[in-house]
Amino acid sequence: MFCLKGYNQMLKKWIEMKILDDGTVLVDDWEHIEEGSIKRYTEQMDMEKKMLWEDDQIVDMQTGKCMIIRFGEYETYCVEEEQIMKNVGFYLETRTGENLPLGNLSGYAKKLEEPIW
Repeated sequence: MFCLKGYNQMLKKWIEMKILDDGTVLVDDWEHIEEGSIKRYTEQMDMEKKMLWEDDQIVDMQTGKCMIIRFGEYETYCVEEEQIMKNVGFYLETRTGENLPLGNLSGYAKKLEEPIW
């Protein structure tokens, strides 16, 4: 299953679309979706079982670090290869501009309902 969400301007709320493996599309109220508002689901949840989407802000409850979930091309340092490697997919962007692989967030991350940056 693949999930997207978009902001419906008329209803003033986020609408989720689910695309099943067989191609079936499950969605209501997908009209009037604001341009640029469509976000991808990361297939991850936070500590409180909230779905995490592209551009959500999270806080690492162990370190207090705030990060934004992004999707696209990013670079990370590979210790085994001892070099910078290019990747495509979901990643975490820190305030310092460091990019981290997404990893499993359910054990330490909490979604911020009110973005702080």
